[in-house]
Amino acid sequence: MSNIDNNQNSTTTKALLDNYTEQFKEHMKNQIEDNMVFQTFFKKSKILSVSNNFVLISFDLKNVEYYDKYKQYYSKQINNAIKEIFGEQFSYKVQNIQDFKQEKIKEENKQIIKIPEPIIKDKTINNFLYNSINDEFTINNFVKSEFNNESTKISLNLIEKNTNI
Repeated sequence: MSNIDNNQNSTTTKALLDNYTEQFKEHMKNQIEDNMVFQTFFKKSKILSVSNNFVLISFDLKNVEYYDKYKQYYSKQINNAIKEIFGEQFSYKVQNIQDFKQEKIKEENKQIIKIPEPIIKDKTINNFLYNSINDEFTINNFVKSEFNNESTKISLNLIEKNTNI
């Protein structure tokens, strides 16, 4: 399957889920008498997936305390909407979008390829830079010339902690 086919399939799936979402919202709007409840809880609802006679619905609620109450109180209406849209054999799960995002991040993290530990664990090799410093090279025997005159003076001032550079 080519990239174009994958993109078209993804677009079709998204369009289908968006269509299911709109149907679900319409059913809930007709079943719930309190418009404020619909606007607060169901307006931002979304059908995230439909597979194997199972529907995953998300709600975008910041206050989790009310999330469980609404989910329980309106379970009959949610169930009726799912049965009418998808059929009697379908079941559903309601999930807060924040929880769904966290699960998705965890799932993506599992798929990240682990970088192996370095093969060389010899500390003398790891400290190569430290071990390769030659004690004979000092500022006192540094070759001074016209091109590095200024940098040599600055280095000496820094070593002597002279702040009047």
